[in-house]
Amino acid sequence: MRLSHLSWVQVQEYFKNNDLVVLSSGSIEGHGKHNPLGVDTLVPDKLLDLIEEKCNCLIAPTMPYGATDDLTAYPGTINIGQETMRLVVQSVADSLI
Repeated sequence: MRLSHLSWVQVQEYFKNNDLVVLSSGSIEGHGKHNPLGVDTLVPDKLLDLIEEKCNCLIAPTMPYGATDDLTAYPGTINIGQETMRLVVQSVADSLI
């Protein structure tokens, strides 16, 4: 079940008996001339669709940005850096806890 599709009441009910939240991350970065910039987000989103079919777990939205220091030379790459990535993941986890 997707967190973004639920009301806060439904989430509260879920957490009464569950503590699992799936959090995926991707990135927007260069992948050669043949792949879209968002392939690292498109793939996790597809995997989450498959997980959702088999698991009654809470799925947070995929974080579309990542630490992509080595790929900043490619136009369209969005790099939030390692420390910002760590802080965002920590903030999301803290919010859900």
